[in-house]
Amino acid sequence: MEIKKIIVDIPLYEMRNLEHYELCANVKETVTPELAEQLHLTPLLTPFLEWYAVEEERTLERRAYKNTDAIKEADRRRDELFLVMKRSIETAKLLPIEAKKQAAQHLSFVQKPYLGAARRSYMQETAFIRDYVEKMRDEANAADVETLGLTEILGLLEEANSHFSDLYNERSGEILKRNESETIQSVRPKVDEAFKQLVYGINALYVVNELKEKDTETRDTLGRIIDQINSDIIQWKKNLIRAGVIRPRKKDKKIETAGDGAAENPA
Repeated sequence: MEIKKIIVDIPLYEMRNLEHYELCANVKETVTPELAEQLHLTPLLTPFLEWYAVEEERTLERRAYKNTDAIKEADRRRDELFLVMKRSIETAKLLPIEAKKQAAQHLSFVQKPYLGAARRSYMQETAFIRDYVEKMRDEANAADVETLGLTEILGLLEEANSHFSDLYNERSGEILKRNESETIQSVRPKVDEAFKQLVYGINALYVVNELKEKDTETRDTLGRIIDQINSDIIQWKKNLIRAGVIRPRKKDKKIETAGDGAAENPA
């Protein structure tokens, strides 16, 4: 009589994050909540799924924060508007219209301390542009801004700067939230322990069925689960050996040469 069992013949802690995530994703797909209910494995599957959900959230998050592209775009937008203001004022100094030329010369002096704003850090630039807008709207300068037809551009610059600030502050809050929550490093051991408990339960059920219940349907269902998980483990072990992450042992030689998706027992 063949007693099948899942053999976790792989150092889970050696797996790289995406590999670990993929293995657990396959287990989740193999042992569905419906199957777990049928086999009375729900108490063991539930903690695995709960911890895996946390790992999944962390793994699928891009290394860059979710709104990094939006932040870059917002920064580019305010830089462009700031550049329009600067260049318009400098160009207007060459105009043959005396009123505009004088307004430009005055505003050129006002904006001189802010010319390097775009080269500053994000938050420094935010502060520089905020102060720049306030200065340009000062009673002593607002008329000249109007003379050069830049009042609307100045308003757009203020909006773009505020939009950037909102996005950046949102990201800062996200960073704090992440620092206070589970990380990949802290959650993986919990996923591994829940996985091992689930494996123990599946193996135990198979043995009990073979020795006592001898239910054919249960044998076939558990057998398919065991074969699939063993196949996944073998595949990932083969990948880790090929990548040089783990060293093969004598019994692993057939794993190295086994075809993809092989479902042989690794024992």
